[in-house]
Amino acid sequence: MVKHFIIAFVVFSYFFVGVPVFANNTPIPGPHEFLDPDSSTGVTDKPVKVYILSGQSNMVGFGQISPLGTAGTLETITKTDGLFPHLIDGSGNWTVRQDVMYRGVVTAIGNGYLTPGVMGGDIGPEMGFGQVMGYYHDEPVIVLKSSQGNRSISWDFAPPSTERFDYNGRTYAGYGDSPNDWQIGTTPSPIEWYAGRQYDECFLDEADWSPMAATLGFDSITNVTDVLDNFATEYPDYAAQGFEIAGFAWWQGHKDQGEPHASRYEQNMVNFIKDIRQYYENRYPANISTHAPFVLATIAFDGWDLSGDGLTVAEGQLAVSDAAKHPEFEGIVKTIEARGFWRDSSISPEIEGYHYNRNAETYMLAGDALARGLLEMEAAYDVRVGRDMVTWNGRSVDIQASVEASVSVQSYYWEAFADDGVTVQISNDSIADPSITITKPTGEMTSVLVRVTVNDGVAPPVYDSMYIDVYDTACKASRLGLGISNKLDLSGNCIIDLADLTEALAGWLIDGTLSGPVEKY
Repeated sequence: MVKHFIIAFVVFSYFFVGVPVFANNTPIPGPHEFLDPDSSTGVTDKPVKVYILSGQSNMVGFGQISPLGTAGTLETITKTDGLFPHLIDGSGNWTVRQDVMYRGVVTAIGNGYLTPGVMGGDIGPEMGFGQVMGYYHDEPVIVLKSSQGNRSISWDFAPPSTERFDYNGRTYAGYGDSPNDWQIGTTPSPIEWYAGRQYDECFLDEADWSPMAATLGFDSITNVTDVLDNFATEYPDYAAQGFEIAGFAWWQGHKDQGEPHASRYEQNMVNFIKDIRQYYENRYPANISTHAPFVLATIAFDGWDLSGDGLTVAEGQLAVSDAAKHPEFEGIVKTIEARGFWRDSSISPEIEGYHYNRNAETYMLAGDALARGLLEMEAAYDVRVGRDMVTWNGRSVDIQASVEASVSVQSYYWEAFADDGVTVQISNDSIADPSITITKPTGEMTSVLVRVTVNDGVAPPVYDSMYIDVYDTACKASRLGLGISNKLDLSGNCIIDLADLTEALAGWLIDGTLSGPVEKY
């Protein structure tokens, strides 16, 4: 169901005011081609989409917002260079996506609608990521980021399946071990950290942390499970909708440069993906996507000149989504190439290569690409019932629904939700062309929610909805449902004179008679 953009309507013509109509099977605009977000907060009849983002400092976010005039800051690339125009409104203020909530835990703390500054004076990938997801999804989106800088996947973020290994005379830690390494055959003395400590802190309920956490006296802090376990309290406006973990995004790798960790990055990442997906599938079985896709971005320091251990890490990251090497990940894991997002220090706020010179464009583009990578994998099938519609009492409405499927769809089920006194008859319950007739008492307009549920017999059903606004007569539907001027006569063809026609239809000289239901946008 399409969000309610403010658009002028005409009968038998589409009069768009610069806002493209979209659906899940149509292209998403390029990173610099989005329009300013409207005031929509998303539909209320679907679970909120939750995306879990994590990684080290560049996921935390070091893209500099200000000052204006400094090359590569968000203010400069938007207000001076004209990039990402959807981030700036007509008054030069930052736009706000009211259909996307940002929530930062552990670091990059923040809780509010997506806008520059929601987590402080910098941005991370969440800004570009949230713009894509907010545009694509009808339901609200929560970008839930749990990250920490200066962390490796071989030590700090080591997942529970990480095992000890030996290299050049030393034993390296498996999950829960401390310290990081020790001479083969000796008994190490723990330090104030352990393998997987950051993994536990970011992702797991405290009861599931490694026993080493209690041994070393570590205390819990607010993390992903705290937010999701208390979702209704944390987000009361979304409580009735609930949530769905729709996917994971990861950007990390700087600290794994150096042996033996660089050459083991691929295996460590494979373990990480399997462990984190299994944990959330077990903990929230009713609140997670059927295949919970995972996207990661390569490290990209020095862009295409990346070399040495850094290149080894990037190649390991790319190998993770190689279906020939990891067929179990086909269709659910994707690596996006980020080296093209590097911007030289000469056009950036700082000379700080490990933070991509703090260039805001780099962070926007990385987030945008991570989101698109997830959307390519997100659903085994997608169902769209069509746009919301306007009709009048007793008039038959034909709906053009569609299903894009990579699986065999077994059944479709149509249903309607209406107020007392309103009857809905659905004939032909095929997916493509049902005919729906709505009969209502005389009086105010009524709005009927129509929903189709699609089942493949294996995964949980997928559904989509639309609203049909029903008026007493064709002229009322034309005048009220389509936003036409109140000066119009409700007799005949609903148009008094050319002046009213000009005012009502913004210069479109057409007959104003409404002879059939129309789509609303």
